Amino acid sequence: MPRDGRAPPPQRPGHEPKAHLEALHQVFESLPDLVVVHRGGTVLYGNPALLRYLGVDRLAGFRGRSVMDFVFPEDRQRLEQRIRDQEGSPSVVSPMSTFRHRHADGRTGYVETASVRLELDGAPATLGVSRDVTARHAREERFLEAELLAAIGSLAAAVNHEVSNPISYVLWNQAMLKDEIARLQKQHNQAECAALAAGLARLAGYAAEMEDGIERIATIARDFKTLSRIQNEQLAPVDVTNVVQAAVRIAAAELRNRCDVQLRLDPFQKARAHAGRLGQVFLNLLVNAAQAPPSAGRRCIQVTSALHQAHVVVDVEDDGEGVRADIASRIFEPFFTTKPTGQGTGLGLAICRDIVTTFGGSLDLFPSLLGGARFRLRLLACP
Repeated sequence: MPRDGRAPPPQRPGHEPKAHLEALHQVFESLPDLVVVHRGGTVLYGNPALLRYLGVDRLAGFRGRSVMDFVFPEDRQRLEQRIRDQEGSPSVVSPMSTFRHRHADGRTGYVETASVRLELDGAPATLGVSRDVTARHAREERFLEAELLAAIGSLAAAVNHEVSNPISYVLWNQAMLKDEIARLQKQHNQAECAALAAGLARLAGYAAEMEDGIERIATIARDFKTLSRIQNEQLAPVDVTNVVQAAVRIAAAELRNRCDVQLRLDPFQKARAHAGRLGQVFLNLLVNAAQAPPSAGRRCIQVTSALHQAHVVVDVEDDGEGVRADIASRIFEPFFTTKPTGQGTGLGLAICRDIVTTFGGSLDLFPSLLGGARFRLRLLACP
């Protein structure tokens, strides 16, 4: 207090004593959280943690840039609205919000951000403090993906149950019809009535077509049953050939108009796995191969299996463009995708590798002799 007894004048925001500003700067510099100060979206300051997070070498190359440069295009409109709302609001604190950021190496990061208005050098500015929640977001996405797969499995089991009973009595009636036609044909085999004989022959043809169609439905129901056994996570000997063939049939709607599938499978190979989960892996790999560029022209997918020492090795390969060398090392990273925005979460291959790893196996990427990508599964063989 001054000697005349008067209190010192209050300090205006932005005119704090120099020692206070230096102490605040030291706090920001040492925080593990990501700190940015901007004015109208133009960066004034970023702490070392933020620069490391974004892959920026020096503050000098960061200051003066727009915060929009580091935010996903789909999130920019929301961030712009947030800045406008904060600048025009009497409230100085904004609520917590999540944004996606692009790292310098192309990786996607998620941050939770809170911001506060302040006065700096006599003018309004915004202080934003963020926390990297990429790992947590990945866990949440995987949990949701697992829930979705479980729901699909439950639905497939329910469909199989509901379809099995009608198939049973349709098959019974179809067999009875076939036997009755054969009996009538035998009775009128002497061509007592040529028209009747011709009619019975046509009915026999219809019955054969019915039998083929019903058997296809029954096969699909069995395939759904194979891929729906998700609740029981116990590993057991699994017939790899059967699981691959079931996955191909389930994916037929996606495959038939895009590509030809060649299966070169050694029969009677069993691996230590979970049939439902393994089926999901093959489904994902088949659909990815079918959707790999180029999209024009008929494509080829080849699935081969063989026994190599103590492992069953399955290759799923295509004749697409393949995976560029500069991104091949990241292809199994969560949220990394080469598909256009909105057409892929980047979780499929990461989850596939996790599933195969839980079997004690491996999933790796190699170039394909067909010209595209080859994904190789190595599974522990069972006697």
